[in-house]
Formats: sequence, structure tokens, C-alpha cells
Amino acid sequence: MVKRISELKKGDRGCVAFVDRRDSLGIRLLELGLVPGTPIQFLCNASRKGPCEIAVKGSRITLGLAEAEAICVTI
Repeated sequence: MVKRISELKKGDRGCVAFVDRRDSLGIRLLELGLVPGTPIQFLCNASRKGPCEIAVKGSRITLGLAEAEAICVTI
């Protein structure tokens, strides 16, 4: 099942399937290590429309709503 990071709940785990952007935001997300096959864990979100936090390769990354909606993960 493929979901966007913005749809995940606290504690959900998955692997990046693809980044659904071909602009500078998509490039930046790939540079952060969010490449296909990378395992992630959803840690928390401030609100449904606010920033969320994920764990990737031993680091914590805070994403805005536009970024979280651009990243699709396989659950």
C-alpha cells in the first residue's frame, strides 16, 4: 500500500516509494536522503495541516505540509 507521508500516523514505518515532484523541492528532498527504498518512521505531527517529523537514516527531519505530500511511501 502506498501512502503520502502526510497521511501517516505516529509510529508508522515504511520505505520511500518515490518523490512526486520534479522541481527544486523534489531535488531538495532527494538530497536529504529521501530516495526510493529508504526506510522511514513517522514520529509526530503538530496538526493535520502543520509540520511533521520523520526519522531517516538516524536523523530527524521536520517537513512542511507541501513536502510531506510530495513523498510517497510503501507501508
